[in-house]
Amino acid sequence: MKLEYLGHACFKITLANGLVWVTDPYDGSVGLARPGVKADVTTLSHGHYDHNCLDALDGAGEVLSKAGTYQVGGAKFTLIKRYHDDVQGAKRGENLLTICEADGLKVCHAGDLGHQPDAELIAQLSGLNALMLPIGGTYTLDGPGAARAVRAIAPRAVIPMHYRVDKLTLNISGPEPFLNEMGAYTTVGSELELTADTAGVIMMKPARG
Repeated sequence: MKLEYLGHACFKITLANGLVWVTDPYDGSVGLARPGVKADVTTLSHGHYDHNCLDALDGAGEVLSKAGTYQVGGAKFTLIKRYHDDVQGAKRGENLLTICEADGLKVCHAGDLGHQPDAELIAQLSGLNALMLPIGGTYTLDGPGAARAVRAIAPRAVIPMHYRVDKLTLNISGPEPFLNEMGAYTTVGSELELTADTAGVIMMKPARG
């Protein structure tokens, strides 16, 4: 499974059979270059402009934006409803986490998760090979909160997203508070070959940053 971090909460994930999964494409007003990739399946965590801009893609394929379980191109996608804040959506509405099971791996894109995972969600996320988790605060978990969530979920690898980079116009924090909480981490480029052996905190460089 190959991950490419396009920026913000948008990843292009290519499975071994060639299926391309894209997460949360953003509108150009966030300050980053258009994702501009073609997907076979696109998942949207919620309806905000920095997560649901299908026009930013060269093709969205099948769009998944409601809670449920779906089979697409040999992969199993499970979308789980939770919230964009810590008051059950009263401030910012709902948020969908997406679990993808394919290539012998289980990965999760947490969208704009804004609260600590409950026991049911922790159980659903057990055995994750990788967790793509927002860490920038303001609209989502902040650095210390994200670190607390990582310790509860215990994924084999965690890939931070939704944090401040130079061109981003949103008022969110950089990765430092999260990294300070977590300690050791590895920095890579915009692409990552995810295997069963991949582990630890992995900082990816946004390709469109």
